[in-house]
Amino acid sequence: MVKVNVKPKREKSAVGDSRDDHLVKVVTHPSSTVPTSVIVDPIQNQQEEECSETIETELIEPVEPKPPAQGRTFLDALSAYRFRKVFSIEDDRESEIIEWSSPHTPPRNPKKRRFNWKKTWLQIVLSIVGATVLGSIMGVSVLSLFFSEEKRSTNSIDSHLTPKSDSKQETPVQGDPNHFPELPFILMETGGYGDASAAQKGVFELRAKGFASVLSFANPDRIFVGMTIDEKQAGQLSNFLKQKGIPVSSKKVQSSQKETKKQIDSSLQSFIHLGNEMVQEMTPLTVAQLTSSKEPPPFPFKAEYLEKHRKLLTDGQAIATSLPQTSKNYLSEMIRGIDQSVQAAEEAQKNPNTALLWMIQEGLVRYSTSYQQLIESFQ
Repeated sequence: MVKVNVKPKREKSAVGDSRDDHLVKVVTHPSSTVPTSVIVDPIQNQQEEECSETIETELIEPVEPKPPAQGRTFLDALSAYRFRKVFSIEDDRESEIIEWSSPHTPPRNPKKRRFNWKKTWLQIVLSIVGATVLGSIMGVSVLSLFFSEEKRSTNSIDSHLTPKSDSKQETPVQGDPNHFPELPFILMETGGYGDASAAQKGVFELRAKGFASVLSFANPDRIFVGMTIDEKQAGQLSNFLKQKGIPVSSKKVQSSQKETKKQIDSSLQSFIHLGNEMVQEMTPLTVAQLTSSKEPPPFPFKAEYLEKHRKLLTDGQAIATSLPQTSKNYLSEMIRGIDQSVQAAEEAQKNPNTALLWMIQEGLVRYSTSYQQLIESFQ
């Protein structure tokens, strides 16, 4: 049996649309010898779905398919088959149009401009180098105008006059290379503890009460609690300590005038002169305030103390490198004593009290006793 779908023919529209002409689908089985029945079904659209029906036709003989005729053209195929309109002739016209570009209209496919990194970096580097060189030249030229090596210009109006010598220039101390500078002073000592451990315990007790205390180098069982420069102040300080319950005795010390076996370097002599000068100036000030019955006023600290203190520290460190170990230890104690006295004096100016005055005294005693041991190390 062959089933044929038949779609009824519609009337042509005004525009001549013939897409709905008779389209018949026939399925045949030529290999079969049995008579074939054909069923024709009309192809229905949406409006004609309700009135569709199946028509059974009479049996027809199978028709052998004819081979395609030779020499058929494209027009024959076009008339036999209906193709949907997919492409339009107008679609290809755009590619054939030649447009003229205006000055303000960029091209359709502009070529991308390649960025030359090497050239750009070279320009940047050359700019930096050029600016640096130019700045250096200008800087040197400006500095040369203000910092010329000539102290006096030959073009000035007073160039014919002889310059005055600077009277404030420091001159190195020219002392005897075999004698140390003198430092006379009077020590207040107490003790008789019997051994060094007992004396060390006494040092802690005196400091706890607010007094100065320095162990003696020669006699470890003796303690120094103060010092003065002249005998008048020595009596005043001795009486003051006895009133505080500290039995003391005065010991006058004179720096040795013996000739040293080693020559004393000029830098070491300058260091000692500056240190002795500070000791001789600060000692009377502390004794006067300690023995006074009034509350201690602000300590008369001078700005030059800081300059001298800084010089002693820097020079002392340089001098210590050229000394033997024993002499170096005594020099370090001298620096330690000056450092303690200056710091306590600066604080006593801001916060005057008796404890700071005793700290100044202890630093001065440490410097003076260490100086005596330094002299002995050169004998």
